[in-house]
Amino acid sequence: MNEQACKDLQMLWEELETFRFDLTWLEPHVQSALGMKIYVENAVQMEQLKKNVESLTLEMERLKTKLATVE
Repeated sequence: MNEQACKDLQMLWEELETFRFDLTWLEPHVQSALGMKIYVENAVQMEQLKKNVESLTLEMERLKTKLATVE
């Protein structure tokens, strides 16, 4: 779910609440969908961190090799 979809869902939910319908059965699903934004953001951040770890691991191996040749 992208940023605009989250905003649209939040706006629709707030509009529905003004009508005072009994939406207790729907609320957990809406809150879960809105929570997916955070999940997706965390997943993207995790992928970036994995790439950073891979890059740093390669750099560490390169430096170890360089150190071994200097000694």
